[in-house]
Amino acid sequence: KIYNYYRERILQHNVIYSLGLRSKCIIRQILETANNDARSPNFWYFNNGITIVCKEIAEASSGKVINLKNAQIINGAQTTYALYEAYQSGVLKDNTEVLIKAIESNDRDFIESVTLYTNSQNAIRLRDLCSNDEIQIKIQKIMLDSYRYFYERKRGEVDTLHPTPEAKKNLLGKDYKDKIINNENAAQSFLAMYLKKPAQAKSEKGRIFMKDQAGFYDNIFNKNDSILSEKILLTWKLLKYIENRKKEYRQKYKIAEDLSNIEKNEIYKYDFLLHSEYFILNLFLDFLKNKGFGLDTDKNAVLKVIEKIDGNDVQIQEYYETIKNTLEEYIGKLKEQPGYYHNKFFKNEKSIGLVRNHFNTKYNFIEAI
Repeated sequence: KIYNYYRERILQHNVIYSLGLRSKCIIRQILETANNDARSPNFWYFNNGITIVCKEIAEASSGKVINLKNAQIINGAQTTYALYEAYQSGVLKDNTEVLIKAIESNDRDFIESVTLYTNSQNAIRLRDLCSNDEIQIKIQKIMLDSYRYFYERKRGEVDTLHPTPEAKKNLLGKDYKDKIINNENAAQSFLAMYLKKPAQAKSEKGRIFMKDQAGFYDNIFNKNDSILSEKILLTWKLLKYIENRKKEYRQKYKIAEDLSNIEKNEIYKYDFLLHSEYFILNLFLDFLKNKGFGLDTDKNAVLKVIEKIDGNDVQIQEYYETIKNTLEEYIGKLKEQPGYYHNKFFKNEKSIGLVRNHFNTKYNFIEAI
């Protein structure tokens, strides 16, 4: 059921807006149109409108009022926000018209599809378009049923399904914040570790959910891999471990300026840690396999390593320190070359070959490229 409203002002009080720089620019443009004498009559044509879902639509006997039960804005939040701001500021022109589409439905799957495909003012992401793929649903089910992790197939999914902290605790436990897996981040970690593309994981994540030959999707989400869910969980958790060590280093880096030159230089020589997490993740696989962990096909081996990560096992710590120090030996020499930048180096797909070749001179179990 679709209704066009004339000069309607709607504010959904419980809509949470995430206003990044791009969103603010869009809202500013909407405001400029809505309060401009010359452009406001064309607002109807320039704007894609507002989409609302509700459980029930009831039209008053007068035919002039529509009541929506449990209404929720699923598209057009920026338009709603901008018009409300213009209204509150007293600059909203009376001839500003906006299309409002109200949809009556109790079908959650249908509402999710409408939410996805009506997303016009924020570009639809490939991640969202892949969210209902059989493999994505399967991974989510295994993660939740077997390991009590919530694998987000789409943006904001866990907040939509379990909006309160209490609901999330009931689902995942007290440490629920550490058990929500963004499938894009998980795919990046898998791409870096198992597919040996750490630079692309860092700089080309836009290709992760591309299904053509230019994309990584089919290689990451291999339907024939019987332990794919466990491997994704492993790479994601190991990446989190490395990122936590990165956070620890960043704290040292911040206070280094106040230390002596010797202490300062000892900290600064590891500044590549702020850029190299996917490379470290890539090298971890070799160290683990060298110790007999069959991480390609053995689910028990994968789960054993996950257990070690969760327990901050000394073996994981030792591998990290070894990789860090060996990487510093190589990067330390590169830093002496003019024009070298960490960010540029770790985004270059050829760099992993250079790094692995250096590691191969010290550890023969690491294959050179």
